[in-house]
Amino acid sequence: MVDEKDPDRLGLRAVELVSSGKADILVKGKMNTSDFLRAVLNKEVGLRTGRQLNVLTCYDVPTEPKLFFITDGGMTIAPTLADKVEILHNAVPVLHHMGIAEPKIAILAANEKPSPKMPATMDAKALCEMAAAGELPAGIYEGPIAFDVAMRPEAAAEKGIASRVSGDVDLFLVPNIETGNCLGKSIGYFGHCQTAGIVVGAAAPVVMSSRAASIEGKVTSIAWAILACGAEALRPGGRLVYSTCTILPEENEQVTEAFLQAHPEFERIAFTLPLPIGTCDGQLTLWPQRHGTDGFYICRMRRKD
Repeated sequence: MVDEKDPDRLGLRAVELVSSGKADILVKGKMNTSDFLRAVLNKEVGLRTGRQLNVLTCYDVPTEPKLFFITDGGMTIAPTLADKVEILHNAVPVLHHMGIAEPKIAILAANEKPSPKMPATMDAKALCEMAAAGELPAGIYEGPIAFDVAMRPEAAAEKGIASRVSGDVDLFLVPNIETGNCLGKSIGYFGHCQTAGIVVGAAAPVVMSSRAASIEGKVTSIAWAILACGAEALRPGGRLVYSTCTILPEENEQVTEAFLQAHPEFERIAFTLPLPIGTCDGQLTLWPQRHGTDGFYICRMRRKD
């Protein structure tokens, strides 16, 4: 616990702890996003790597069949074509690591017809051409595409658009920060969803959830960052134990399953607890009514040799 009384130094002090190796993960609390990112980008103690830093946000909307992501709604104000290339090089590999081998990417604009009067549409066309030439990370890229077409196959059909991503988008690339910020907050408000935000391209895991995010969303984001940090530090043959004081699947089995899909070099391994529990096959949930204890989850993993 570090008692920093100066509110103007809170973010900088936290970043200093991570960049110096005294902490592994930077987590945004009640700070304003711009103040938080200013500390991350500090030239002396920040977490710069020479790469562009971007915000990648994950959305879990109850009415949607799967998670989807939006970038960059929090860092790059008015991205150029070159900026958008870097954003995609930062964001798409994260989806690959999560087990999405060929993510479907919608490059958003207000219209599907490229026009020099609407630069975002020309950028989208250029990005799709780059993807076709193999110059972008593997995925199915489509754009320019409006949000309604990206979300609803019916809208694509009504407009006569043959789309390979409509209704099944994994990643939305927004044309500017205003679009990403407003779209993301609208989805969170009207969709009653959980969100988790990270900064990609930094020297250490950075968790950046909204100040209004639920406790469950923040805990899930932190849990994922802890797993990612531990995975990178572990030597072949080393053991990694993930344990929580909760019985919620979204904080337990779903987290470790996503981790194992993203890190095939890890596997669950059996462990033994005192009787009457005995040997467990890699993971175990302790139930209050069954085991006479608080709710716990334990998963033991090994990095393959």
